[in-house]
Amino acid sequence: MIDLHAHFLYGVDDGPARIEDSFELLRQAEQAGISKILATPHVTEHTTPRAEEKIKQVFEEIKNGLAERHLQIEIHLAAEVYYSPEMIGWAEHPWLLIGSGQPYMLFDLPMQFIPADISEIIFQLIRKKVTPIMAHPERNVEVQKEPHLPVDWVRLGCLMQMDAGSITGEFGRVCQRTAQELIRNGYIHLVASDAHDRIERNFHLLANACTRVKKKHGSHWANLLFNDNPLRILNGEKVILPTPINPGSNVNFIQKISGRLKSGN
Repeated sequence: MIDLHAHFLYGVDDGPARIEDSFELLRQAEQAGISKILATPHVTEHTTPRAEEKIKQVFEEIKNGLAERHLQIEIHLAAEVYYSPEMIGWAEHPWLLIGSGQPYMLFDLPMQFIPADISEIIFQLIRKKVTPIMAHPERNVEVQKEPHLPVDWVRLGCLMQMDAGSITGEFGRVCQRTAQELIRNGYIHLVASDAHDRIERNFHLLANACTRVKKKHGSHWANLLFNDNPLRILNGEKVILPTPINPGSNVNFIQKISGRLKSGN
């Protein structure tokens, strides 16, 4: 598996606090079956140049210590950009973009609402030839109420990254149901761990989520969301756009129920 959203850099955000914790996280990722992983520390409009340099230094320190600890996992650096009206400016910082060819930017929304200008921001990023990737839309309260909302963002060219814990139920049943519907409708392009620690939001969730998707939708879908598309993004290539799974199945189900009620069965 290839994981494009993880917080394993120590001392830079709400991930691990010590360098050895970072290496233990990476050891767990390797054990879970992850071969390539992207460090995506949080970046906001308040992130200073000094903080940027610290992120780069911590990444290099960890990268240089992998061989000494007999870790084979391949690590890369980007960022998770928190939404703000000024986030378009982060497109001018190459280190936080993903992919050497077609660049991608991972960003996240506020959990409780949808910013009014989000479609305009997506449009402006694409004008700059940067493909935005929205992190965990299934965890947004408004998307949970209206799971069709991502369709407009996808049509603009935005990609959708789902958290593994949403599939396994770590964020509750509502989030899990939303995750299932988004996958079924073909709105999700990749799944990532969004790991922060070894206990709760850990790397084994990615393996568990992959197993669930494979069992429910087949190997093709599991490979697309956990391997193929993440690798394409990491390499700066175009992704494969998913198609809806069993389109119209919900409608057919409702029609069957309505028919039974009318017939009195």
